[in-house]
Amino acid sequence: MNQAIQQQKQYNDAYAKEQEKAFATVIQDPEYKQNEWSMDQFKELVDGDFNKVTVISKSPNKSLQLETHLKENGYLHKADYWIYRNVFLDSKTGDPINLRFDILKIQQNATAGANETGNDLDALPEIEKTRLSFIDKNQVALWYDNAQLTMKVSFLDANDDPVVLEKPLVIITDVDDNQAVKMDEMNVKWLKGKNLVDRNGIVGNFGTYRDTTPDNRSAWMMYALPATDHFTYTFYSFSSSFGGVYQGVGSETISYTRPNKQMVQWEGQDIQLTDLFVSQPSTPSKPNVIVSHPTQAHITTTSTNVVPASTSVETSSTVSTGVSLSWMSSLFGCILSGLGLISIKKRS
Repeated sequence: MNQAIQQQKQYNDAYAKEQEKAFATVIQDPEYKQNEWSMDQFKELVDGDFNKVTVISKSPNKSLQLETHLKENGYLHKADYWIYRNVFLDSKTGDPINLRFDILKIQQNATAGANETGNDLDALPEIEKTRLSFIDKNQVALWYDNAQLTMKVSFLDANDDPVVLEKPLVIITDVDDNQAVKMDEMNVKWLKGKNLVDRNGIVGNFGTYRDTTPDNRSAWMMYALPATDHFTYTFYSFSSSFGGVYQGVGSETISYTRPNKQMVQWEGQDIQLTDLFVSQPSTPSKPNVIVSHPTQAHITTTSTNVVPASTSVETSSTVSTGVSLSWMSSLFGCILSGLGLISIKKRS
């Protein structure tokens, strides 16, 4: 078993390297292979915990389904909403997640003077509607006349019920041509593209005309959110051009796919030690041995619970190994207890 544990550690190290390769597609330009941010910056953004991160981005391998609910064709009104279905996968469960966009507020685009300072953008007067060019059916994006939009984006399951994601990574694309963005209602960590500047939490392209393509990471904002089932953001516009505003959430240029975790081969079975939850049947078929001291062993016919001692250990309630559950539980309980990964408590 020591050999199996050492092999698992080697697999874990290899898995961590594969994870970094997968996340490199988020920070690297796909055409020129140039990094907009370093991997160290990215690790700091997500607090070094890649396992909990869910990248909010359209899957490049799946077709989107768009459902719109607009008050008036060709316009956006407050309370309009639309839903993109099967956008990405929850990293924790692997289930597909839908995105629902609700318009909370529409404001007129900024006047001259706000271009340099970013002041008073949130105080601009609300307007009834703005003309809509299109809501993109191929990626999560839309194009509309110059205005400021505040939108709530909800994470939904297949039944359109809210889903809490443990650590969502949200990417707002195409913040260019005198535009800016701000995440509302929560404290977040963020990384900005090199063409963007910070004006008291409103980050954008102030005072300089830079028209980029949506996949240009120099005009991206990346936000690492706490556990949540939604986020709210405002996309600002203070452009004098008549081209309107194009903005998106995520990008189909990201090819991030979480790598599969490796398994240890032991007695002809696949066993993943890092995900193993050890528990015994409530009515064991034979007495169990509980080791409470290196030189003492107590025989008991009562059931036992094996409780994780650290929140850093991933658990799974289903293990399919083809090995007897009662026998495997006792063996792994002793091994993992010796490693300090779990503790064994007696229940009367």
